Amino acid sequence: AIPFSMLITFTALELSGTTLNIVVLFSLVLAVGMLVDNAVVVIENIYRHMQEGADAPTAAAAATQEVGSAILVSTLTTVGAFVPLVFWPGVIGDFMSYLPITVSGVLLASLLIAFTLNPAICAAFMKVPAAGMESKKSFLGDLGARFEGFYGRSLAAALRHRARVLLVTLGGFAAVFILYGGPLNTGVEFLPDTEPNQVFVNVETPPGTRLERTDEALRSYEEKLTGLPNLKVMAAGSGVGSQSDPLGLGGGGGSNPTRGRITLDLADRQDRTESSFDTLAEVRRRAASQPGVLVDVDRPSEGPPVGAPLSLELRGEDFETLGAIAARIRRIIEDIPGLVSLDDDFDLARPEVRLQVNRVEAARLGLTTAKIARTVRTAVNGTKASVYRWGDDEADVVVRLPAQSRTSLDVLGRLPVFNESGEAIPLNAVARLERTAALTSITHKNQQRLVTVSGRVTSPKLAAPVRAEAQRRLQAVKDLLPPGYTLSFGGQSEDEAETQEFLSRAFLYSLLIVLALMVAKFDSLTLPLIIMTAVAMSMIGVLLALIVTGLPFGIIMTGLGVISLAGIVVNNAIVLLDYGEQQRLLGVPREELVLATGLRRMRPVLLTAITTILGLIPLASGIELDFLSLSLTTGGESSQWWRSMAVAVIFGLAFATFLTLIVVPVLYDLLLESRQRRAAKHSDEA
Repeated sequence: AIPFSMLITFTALELSGTTLNIVVLFSLVLAVGMLVDNAVVVIENIYRHMQEGADAPTAAAAATQEVGSAILVSTLTTVGAFVPLVFWPGVIGDFMSYLPITVSGVLLASLLIAFTLNPAICAAFMKVPAAGMESKKSFLGDLGARFEGFYGRSLAAALRHRARVLLVTLGGFAAVFILYGGPLNTGVEFLPDTEPNQVFVNVETPPGTRLERTDEALRSYEEKLTGLPNLKVMAAGSGVGSQSDPLGLGGGGGSNPTRGRITLDLADRQDRTESSFDTLAEVRRRAASQPGVLVDVDRPSEGPPVGAPLSLELRGEDFETLGAIAARIRRIIEDIPGLVSLDDDFDLARPEVRLQVNRVEAARLGLTTAKIARTVRTAVNGTKASVYRWGDDEADVVVRLPAQSRTSLDVLGRLPVFNESGEAIPLNAVARLERTAALTSITHKNQQRLVTVSGRVTSPKLAAPVRAEAQRRLQAVKDLLPPGYTLSFGGQSEDEAETQEFLSRAFLYSLLIVLALMVAKFDSLTLPLIIMTAVAMSMIGVLLALIVTGLPFGIIMTGLGVISLAGIVVNNAIVLLDYGEQQRLLGVPREELVLATGLRRMRPVLLTAITTILGLIPLASGIELDFLSLSLTTGGESSQWWRSMAVAVIFGLAFATFLTLIVVPVLYDLLLESRQRRAAKHSDEA
């Protein structure tokens, strides 16, 4: 099943132009454990039919037909659970859309193989031990027989004490939710926190600082960072652009002599002497701001681009007022624990000389503002005076004031401006020159001027508490905003709200799709509701997983795990109850039917759950095999990124499997008993 399903999937990916990116690769890893489920159910049923005396071709046909509708619906329920994720909006949706498409493609390919190739191979090659060889059991066979006996006794006991089983299950469900919502809560994160491979140290000097002075400040920080643990390469550059566009390639103003950046490349993961989180903390300690120099320590973001963890958007009419409010907000929230790199984009970092012309005096002396502007432009920007040619090359000869004179108010004030009579008038006779600081950029949102106060956090799970504390402090200040000015949370907070809303709707739609498919399969609402209890109870495993591992609840990753479970955990229950309904229609008594159904479907239920869990263990544990050096490594980047989703699926599926083997038969037995009572009542009335 695996090679042929993957071959079909890779062919489809190639034809669609999809590359093997990190999301596609994870989707394939997630699907590896699930794609064998159909094959396991079909092959196990063929093997059981052959044990009961059927020849291989007959067993292959009968067994495949017996479970065909069940595995068809179970596959469609898994695909249906992933379908709503295709409509994930925004940049994050573009990033994650490969997951549902890839998983659905693999599962549909595995269904095709299970219906065609697997039965054909079994009919041609499958054999069962001869009658005289049955006593010679292997270790695994003996272990399986013992477990089957243990399970049979456990299920029989559960059927005798149905109320107690259901009360214990509901009590455990409530207890886990109460504990996780209270003392054992592990926090919330938007995206996983992965160890950085690079660290950026952004240095900024006061407006008007010459490039040489900025470079000196940058060199002083280079010396402080020398000998840093895990450091592989350190590179620095002065006069870079903005922090978001350090090379000035985005068209937003190019280089800036007051800014510099140090880039620290860290050692490969297997060569590090400590976690790069510790290295990042050490960089923040060594590269603290000092008088006249602002320092911001940052790292490259992984995954889809999102806003800052804390982003406060100020809107109003006057930029000076917005800047003053932003400065006040920074003073109010700057000491919140876990908040770092607090800044705003009210940036008066571009020094300029402002020229105010006295129009009356200029007119009296025979000068116009256009004439004055042309003279100043020539002095500062220059005028093409000639062309210098050598060989086939040429260069413009531009005449303007020397660099130091272009920034001197005295020199500019004495600049002669000639009127129509040819008389030289000093510039300061008709204009006033003053140094000012200008905004480097002006931002609007919804046709209002915008200033943003933003900050980062030392750990992603601190984002929500930091925002809550900032909101509490700002709400306590009554006179913070003048009339006509507004303050709102944006950035990651906005992204989180949008993602939570979508995933909540996607989970609801997934449940509805799964429920609709099962209702169509069983022609009943009661049986699908029994199966859906496994989905609800799988949350016990998810929350226990977070408590045991200490992982925060990832809005995206754990949320994806919960949605995935909605489609995965129902598969085994569908196969189990489908067989039970077949036996009921054949007239098997209830007292025998439920126990026989559990024993008959125990092996495929366990095998399908185990294969899915085994496929995700490397991601959950972080253990990876380096095929180049044939060595094992731990804590790889992929495992850090996908770990919370893998852990959620593993624990959730483990608990759901227990529920499928114990609680679902108990509920099914109650349903059959209720049907018997209603049938007996109707017969008595008749």
